[in-house]
Amino acid sequence: MMIFLRKRLAPEQRALLFRQLALLCASGMTIPKAIQRLSQRNESKPVRTHCRALMENSPAQTGLEEALDPLLGRAIACLSAKADPNELSAALHEMADTIETTNRYGASLKAALAYPITVFTVCIIVWALLLIFVIPVFEKIFLDFSGALPAPTSSVLAFSGWVRAFGIYLVPVASLLFVLLKYFPQCQTPLLWLFAPLRTVIQNVAAIQFSHLFAALLKAGLPISEAVTLATQAVDPSAYGRRLKRAGQAVSDLESFKDQMKRMKVFPESIMAVVDIVDQTQTLSAAFTRFSQYLRSGFEARLSKAYRTVEISAFLVVALVVGTMVIAMYLPIFKMAGAIGG
Repeated sequence: MMIFLRKRLAPEQRALLFRQLALLCASGMTIPKAIQRLSQRNESKPVRTHCRALMENSPAQTGLEEALDPLLGRAIACLSAKADPNELSAALHEMADTIETTNRYGASLKAALAYPITVFTVCIIVWALLLIFVIPVFEKIFLDFSGALPAPTSSVLAFSGWVRAFGIYLVPVASLLFVLLKYFPQCQTPLLWLFAPLRTVIQNVAAIQFSHLFAALLKAGLPISEAVTLATQAVDPSAYGRRLKRAGQAVSDLESFKDQMKRMKVFPESIMAVVDIVDQTQTLSAAFTRFSQYLRSGFEARLSKAYRTVEISAFLVVALVVGTMVIAMYLPIFKMAGAIGG
C-alpha cells in the first residue's frame, strides 16, 4: 500500500513535501513530528494524504524517515541521526531541488525522443498518402502512353502497387512499434543512435540526473556504494541510464567507482579527469555538484540545437523523397513533349 501511495505522489508534490519538512525542521521539529503536523494541516491534499498514510503505517514512528521517500529516505535518516536542525533543513531543501531537477530533465528527455518520432511519423503518413492516392492517378494516365516508361517512373509505380496491396499488413507492425517506443524506452535506442545531437542530449540528461542526486546522497553521509545504487534508480531508462545502472552494481568503494566511471563513458572526458584525482568522498560530492551545474548551464542550448538539426533533417528527407516521386511521375510527360516537339 505504501509503495502504491508513493508512486502516486507526483514529483512536484514530492518536492513540495520536502520543502515543507525543511521549514518545519528548521524550527527544531523532528521528521516524525513534522510529518504528523503536515498530515493534519496541509493545503495540498495529495501531500496530506501521503503523510497520513505514513503515520498510519508507522504507528511507533520507527523508521519513518526511511519510509518517507524510496530514494532519499536513507539519506534523511542519516541526517536526522546527526540532530542538527539547520543541516537537516538545508539538506531537505537541496533534496527538493534534486527532485525538481530530475523531473525537469526527465521531461526534456521525453520531449527529445518524442519530437523526432512525431516528425518522421508525419513524414511516413504523407508518403503513404502520395503512394496510395496520388500515384495511381498518374498510373491511369500512363496506361495510354506508347513506349516504355522511364526506369524511375516504373519503380515508383511498382512500389505504389506494393503499398496498396500489402500496406494493410504494415498497420499492426506500426502499432507494435509505437507501443514499444512508448512503453519500453530501451527500444528507443536504435532510433536514438541515428541522430548524434539527440545522443548528446540524452547523455547529458542521464549525467545531470545522476550527478545531482549522487552528490546529495554523499553529502548526507551515505556510503558510496549505496549512493551510487540509489542515484542510478533516478536516471531515465535510456541507453546511458542502463549503462549507469550496470556500473553501479559493481561499485564498492571509491577506487571501484572511478574504474566504473571510466568504463561507462557517460560523462565528458574533462569531468573524468577531475574524478580520477579525487581521494575523498566529501570532495567527490562537491565535484559532482559542480558537474551537475556545469552540464545544466548549456543544456537548453544543446537541446534547441538538437531539435533544429532533427527538424532540418526531416524536411530534407521529405523534400528528397517527395521531389523524387514528382520528377519520376513527370518524366514520361517530358519524354512525350520532347517526342512531339521533335
